[in-house]
Amino acid sequence: MAPQLKRDPLGRDTVIIGDLQAAPAGTALLDCDVRDGKYAFVLSREDSQIVQFDDWSCPVPRRLRYPVIRLIDKRTAVLLDRISSAAGNAWLIKHGAGIVEEFVAGKAISGVVVISDVIAVTYNDEGLSVAPSQEGIAFFSIEGKFVWGYNSEFGSTAGHIWDCYCAAEGPDGRLWFDSYGELPLVGLDCHARTQELVEAPAQLCGPNALSTDGSSFWFFSPNGDEHGVFKWTRGAVKVDRVGEFDGRLRGLPDGTFITVSNTGYRVVQVAA
Repeated sequence: MAPQLKRDPLGRDTVIIGDLQAAPAGTALLDCDVRDGKYAFVLSREDSQIVQFDDWSCPVPRRLRYPVIRLIDKRTAVLLDRISSAAGNAWLIKHGAGIVEEFVAGKAISGVVVISDVIAVTYNDEGLSVAPSQEGIAFFSIEGKFVWGYNSEFGSTAGHIWDCYCAAEGPDGRLWFDSYGELPLVGLDCHARTQELVEAPAQLCGPNALSTDGSSFWFFSPNGDEHGVFKWTRGAVKVDRVGEFDGRLRGLPDGTFITVSNTGYRVVQVAA
């Protein structure tokens, strides 16, 4: 099937939806990640759930209600259960070896972004009463150890995160996120623990996903426009509605997103 094109009002092909990368036959895709030409799937097959890397697979440790998987490198992934309050709800999985570590990633998980050797976990407001979810964003090592939390580090100076479900890696290795609370758009260096606060136009408030190439930002589904994709360049007054998408998106770098369904995944590219 050829890529699908979503045209803006001027007739330009601005949102390019790639071919469906289908889940293996007889399975339903619960979540996936792609990185450097490799992929990791969480699959449901009849009454079981499995993690699959390329041609290797292993069972999940227990049945997960809302699994999330992210690649750390070509042979390692982190698997999490979004809403579980169990003692351990995150696992490190090695290709060919299976589960090598279990840890507590918190409850009410909204998103997970892996940046180099840091696992950033974002939370919604249902987790505000417990650690580490009360951090808004918690940072773990790739061994599963809690390292630091945003609200403890910056809450008293920059502002608190109450709810964060829109975060993505930038090409410079920073974590960019939009949250509910006291903060504007933030570009965070997870290693140096420094940040840049960026005031984006009000019409871009509350997006469900974002992507950046370092100077321009693409926002999907801000408040008041469920399907809209917008482009904004920092310092500019103008905001362009460059297209639309019917579904859920997760931000990747450089104006790219991924969408996942039970049948497979597609990469969605927004034209410059």
